[in-house]
Amino acid sequence: MSDNNVTTRLQALAQAAQKPPRWKDCAEIYSPRDEKIKALQDVGKVVASRTKAGKEANLKLTKYTLIEKLASHIYRKIKDIYKPAGLTENVSRGKHALVIDIINYQKAFDMADVRIEFHPFNNQGKVLLINNKVPWAGVDQSIERFQNHIEDSVRKKDTQRTPDNGLRCAAIMLDPKYQN
Repeated sequence: MSDNNVTTRLQALAQAAQKPPRWKDCAEIYSPRDEKIKALQDVGKVVASRTKAGKEANLKLTKYTLIEKLASHIYRKIKDIYKPAGLTENVSRGKHALVIDIINYQKAFDMADVRIEFHPFNNQGKVLLINNKVPWAGVDQSIERFQNHIEDSVRKKDTQRTPDNGLRCAAIMLDPKYQN
């Protein structure tokens, strides 16, 4: 058992050394090509708002279920492989920035302008992609922006923490009204 345990630890160390530093360069985080391109073709479905204020104002939202599924898959894989600081454990909350980025950068390309690999996914002569590059169709650019966003938010949070925060907390803890 101990030899087996040592070999799995060595394999884990070898895998950790092979991880590329940028998330977009790790092929393991992506969905299969056809699944990813099919998700990019999601034009969304209009649904009613679920909040009280939204219901009162009769607001409608557009829900992109396939893109959300793709973003959830990518988010989980990043969290499992890289375990970066700044990612929340709640996938449904954490994937939101990735979903918005994919939707905002999605463009409709004419069939004549796209690579032949994307032709089976056309809808009325148009293919929705982020860019016309195989194999990622631009999802790698969204992941790059997502990683930059996460790293920037962690950096900002670290710079805002000062030793004064600890002193302030200690002063609050010594205040008699907060002691039970």
